[in-house]
Amino acid sequence: MIRIIALTIITLTISLASCGGDKAPSATTAKTTKKAPKPRHPGLVLLAKAPCKTCHNRKVKAIGPSYIALAQRYADADDDMIKTLVGKVKNGGKGNWGEVMMNPHPDIPEADIEQMVRYMLSVKP
Repeated sequence: MIRIIALTIITLTISLASCGGDKAPSATTAKTTKKAPKPRHPGLVLLAKAPCKTCHNRKVKAIGPSYIALAQRYADADDDMIKTLVGKVKNGGKGNWGEVMMNPHPDIPEADIEQMVRYMLSVKP
């Protein structure tokens, strides 16, 4: 009986050792399945906290134009155009995309608005 118990313990020990037992894989043998996160555009990070998503989204016109529509219309925007767009976001306006007025956003810093505008203009269909 003692032989059977001893043989069972030895067999289990060998089985656990061969499949790794409860040891964590070492850094050299562990496979990494997660890729490093893709860096997020600073404008996208700011948009997540801003009220813009109430009227705009990436693909579809809501109250205001989509980011894709903005990117297509202002595909050749230079720094002066971006400054103009920052002013429109900051001060509000109407007429460029129909008769619906864009609310002013005087509390958002211009540097943040510029990052958000640059992100919107970078969106690809």
